[in-house]
Amino acid sequence: MEKTTITTLLLALIITGCQKQPTALPEDERAVITKQFEESDEKINGYFDLLENPGTSQDVRKQILCKDWPNVYYKQYAPALKQLSPQYTDEELTRDFDRAVDYYKQKYGISCNQ
Repeated sequence: MEKTTITTLLLALIITGCQKQPTALPEDERAVITKQFEESDEKINGYFDLLENPGTSQDVRKQILCKDWPNVYYKQYAPALKQLSPQYTDEELTRDFDRAVDYYKQKYGISCNQ
């Protein structure tokens, strides 16, 4: 029993040790990507504020939901996040984005196809 447990542990350690580890970003590149991430995150938070503001017009909300937010999210936020945290997948990021945007589209009765 003890021999089986030790063998299993050793096998698990060998397999884990042989898996390719993600390479760390050089510090200067990491700083640039972090800045891009923070700037895009700030823009997205600004979109949340505008969407939640009762004084925001439907036209502005539609612009945010159909153009501005997707543009910032897919061109800046998601690529930077994936570089900083490679465990995130395109599918996860797309699913999370769609959930958030769909919530606001439904809340405000907005369709991007019009």
